Amino acid sequence: LLLAKRKETARVQNAQDIICSISADLRFTSINPAVETMLEYFVDEVENKPVLQFVAADYGSKIMDYMTKVKKGEKALPEEVLMTSRRGESVYTLWSAQWSSEQKTFFCVIHDITERQLAAKMKQDITAMVNHDIRSPITTLTVALAVLKSGKHGQLSPEGEKLIERGNRSCERILHLTKDLLDLDKIEGGHIELTILPTSLDEVFKSAIDTTAGIAENRNIKVEVQQTNLRVLGDQ
Repeated sequence: LLLAKRKETARVQNAQDIICSISADLRFTSINPAVETMLEYFVDEVENKPVLQFVAADYGSKIMDYMTKVKKGEKALPEEVLMTSRRGESVYTLWSAQWSSEQKTFFCVIHDITERQLAAKMKQDITAMVNHDIRSPITTLTVALAVLKSGKHGQLSPEGEKLIERGNRSCERILHLTKDLLDLDKIEGGHIELTILPTSLDEVFKSAIDTTAGIAENRNIKVEVQQTNLRVLGDQ
């Protein structure tokens, strides 16, 4: 029993997550050394201090509501809480707490999710960039190419028309790629809407070839596809 207790203590002391006890009035009563890595405070600087002292101001009421639910035994999912390190840096964390009515204490595990939050923010920035900084200029370019092709500013030579057509295909390809990226984001968020209809595989193949024809031609690649009458139920 003593050996098992020593092993359990060693696991807590060496854990990367903060493992702590919190009193009913929300003070850290004990905490493992992970706090020194995560928040850059020594253990004795945190013990017996109010929890809210280490939580970002906007999250104070959030963590109090969460702890109240846990204490009442209500269903409460792990709570994302923004904490502040000694240097004033933001540390995104995930709190998972349990209340012991016998010991009148919260037992809590605090996991650092800063990298995950930063990755999500970067993804949002990329999505916004694709939507505004790529789609808009390409749409404008497509309109300009259509005006040139119409002959409004002079007739084009056959070679010029060929270049315009190739430019159109490239614009369409980029627009399709940006749409795919935005759709992927919607799929991951569970917001994608599919239009399931009888679809000709021949039309799908033709569209794919038209999209990549410019690249294939520049690289002297010939793409051949067998015609088919097959149809499937799907989103073209």
